[in-house]
Parts: sequence; structure tokens; C-alpha cells
Amino acid sequence: MSPSFPVVRFTALTTALVGVGYLLLKTTSANEEEAYKRLSPADRKRVDEARALRTVQEAEIRAKVFNKAC
Repeated sequence: MSPSFPVVRFTALTTALVGVGYLLLKTTSANEEEAYKRLSPADRKRVDEARALRTVQEAEIRAKVFNKAC
């Protein structure tokens, strides 16, 4: 007795489709370093400022969390 819905075939095709999409994504999109190199100097400056601000904010949060835990 065969199932009315081809589960194995559907699973195989879905897995293949997702795999092809993943490979396409990995081969065509730039990584973070490549994207950073393509930015204009003004945009690089803004990114660097945002990263520095985020680092300070994370340090403040860590200090608060560890002070409360102790």
C-alpha cells in the first residue's frame, strides 16, 4: 500500500532545493570583510564609529551583569 503523498520524493526535492539555494548564497554574496572593503571612506568611518560604540555598550552591559551576579 503506497501513501497518497510521495513523502520521500518531496523530502528529497525540498532538500535539494534548499541545498542549491544555500550554495548559491555562499558563492555569490560577499563576506563581511569584502563588503567592508567596498565601502566608501565616509561609510567605513560610520561603520567603525558604530563598532566602537557597540563595544563600549557591550562592556557597560557586561559590567552591570557581573556586578549584579556577584
